[in-house]
Amino acid sequence: MSLPPSPSHFIWDHTLAAPSLGGALTLRMEAETLLSCTPGAPLRLCERGGVAETPALTRLRNAVFGSSVHPLLRCGNGDACGEDGWPPRQQRESGEFSPHSTERLAELYRERSGPPVLAWSPALVRQADDIIASCDRPVVCIHLRNTAAGLAEESCAQPGSWLPWLEHTAREGRVSLVLVGDDPLLPGFRATPRLLHASGEGFPLELQLALVSRARAFLGMASGVCCAAMFSTTPYVIFKHPRHHSEAMRREVGGGARLPFAGPNQHFWQREAGRDEISKAFSLLIP
Repeated sequence: MSLPPSPSHFIWDHTLAAPSLGGALTLRMEAETLLSCTPGAPLRLCERGGVAETPALTRLRNAVFGSSVHPLLRCGNGDACGEDGWPPRQQRESGEFSPHSTERLAELYRERSGPPVLAWSPALVRQADDIIASCDRPVVCIHLRNTAAGLAEESCAQPGSWLPWLEHTAREGRVSLVLVGDDPLLPGFRATPRLLHASGEGFPLELQLALVSRARAFLGMASGVCCAAMFSTTPYVIFKHPRHHSEAMRREVGGGARLPFAGPNQHFWQREAGRDEISKAFSLLIP
């Protein structure tokens, strides 16, 4: 992959996929990696595709791109952007491009020799640290993907596995569990003093994502939220069903259980998240 020395702008291409948290965080991580030699440089964002502006899109843009140490500068229509943007036009128009893929970051990691770690704004980091300081136990962030279908094969959390484990771990009291993300709550979920629901507490999305980067550990199902852990130094175990996006996972993870740029104690498990597996994962993170 040929890297531009310093792309003038970054293209959020809505013609390739609907705007999503995972795609946005991946693009931001690519942008911050390429801007790492120019601290404080603006993140010039061009959006392509003519998607109607909605409250959800505005919230997503601000939560992801507006929370970086690099000031957000919107450049208007990505269709008018030149050839010096990122990702390169040739890649985006190849027919095989995925905005969610970590393959570009893996290549950047090999060429730039630095792990991808999202750089949150100092004010947001202070807020996250204040939340952690208010807890009297180490904070472990939890994410339970829960779509309308709720299928295990789509890496959705299954209540029969997760809820008993959450209740037991909260009662045990070794850690403070914080459920992050805006997914609908699993039927039967109950918040307790040691099992907080971040959205229920009024934490905005960007604060929840920054909290993941400052927590003792992260445990949960593969989805956009888990990118906040993948692009951090936080120890994590992420579960993804072995039949969910299996071809893409073969390219990104291969037959192993770690992403190419993963740091110490960061694991990506392509297996079903049964209660025993969840317990094993937790033991890796909190011995």
